[in-house]
Amino acid sequence: MKKEIELLSKLQIEKDNIELKKQEIIAKNKSVFEAIRDLENKSNEIEATKEDIREKLVVVMQEEDIKKFENDFLIITYIAPSIRKTFDKEKFVEEMGEEVYNNYTKESSVKAQVRIKAKNES
Repeated sequence: MKKEIELLSKLQIEKDNIELKKQEIIAKNKSVFEAIRDLENKSNEIEATKEDIREKLVVVMQEEDIKKFENDFLIITYIAPSIRKTFDKEKFVEEMGEEVYNNYTKESSVKAQVRIKAKNES
């Protein structure tokens, strides 16, 4: 029983140390984290604006029957709506089996990366 208490105590100390290190990293790099957050927020705003402009362009190009627009800065091509066919993996595996599916799949390496999502300022 004494060993379990000692182990729990050590684990708690280790957990506290990890939390302290985390807080130190945050404190040392606060301006970097804030800059990344601000850039992510601006990027999200820009993406929303781009999407709004794209939607308006689709309407205008449909109404005016414009297939392509080009100037010194841009080439804008209208792509008509279409039907896209996709592969239903779950149904295939259900009907044909996992082994058949595995015979036609391949693995590829993916490099390490980070995902960043901005939080709203508070």
